[in-house]
Amino acid sequence: MIFSMCAGAPFLIKLTKFSDNAVALGASLMMVLILVSCVYFPIVLPLILPDVSVSAWELFINLTRQLILPIILGLIVDAVASNFSDTIQPWVEKIGNIALWVVIVGTLVGNIQRLIQISGNGSILAGVLFVIVVTIFGYFLAGKNDQDHLQEVGALGTGQRNTAASMLIAANNFPDNPDIFLIITVVNMLGMLLHLWLSRLMNRNVISDLTDRG
Repeated sequence: MIFSMCAGAPFLIKLTKFSDNAVALGASLMMVLILVSCVYFPIVLPLILPDVSVSAWELFINLTRQLILPIILGLIVDAVASNFSDTIQPWVEKIGNIALWVVIVGTLVGNIQRLIQISGNGSILAGVLFVIVVTIFGYFLAGKNDQDHLQEVGALGTGQRNTAASMLIAANNFPDNPDIFLIITVVNMLGMLLHLWLSRLMNRNVISDLTDRG
């Protein structure tokens, strides 16, 4: 439930680039989804899990501080010091990617025994099926526009969830249940691989190369 409710993945920008679609469109969609999630999640989660002590205000503050404020700070730096922003952006991107994979790999390796135990309870399968279904829904509900490729970006944006937000919520509100963090990590990794593959299929240059070879 936590994983499914957190939309607006920063990874959407890379997926949009890999699929050869408008990066600005992907970034705009990401910002809208993050802003909506920061308001939506703190309200809905306590309603769905009434037996769990979850502070809506605390959730909102944590999500805003760790998701929205860094984006606003980045926009300010880019506006007032564009040259500096262009210089450090590739390094920040690399550090972010390395940190993400360190967390994913470290979580999987450190919890390999527990992962084997929970792999048969259906939670990971449910998460993967959710990603597939919402990706399909995102494609058909985005609106057909061959010029802007709204369907492709809509599918990627809907299917790829906000791992940072879901991990943050799991760590802050359910510290005594590491299975939640582990399931989110595994499902996110599988979802990333799925959407990387889809983005390559959507890439018009790849399709053109395959057509030319045929």
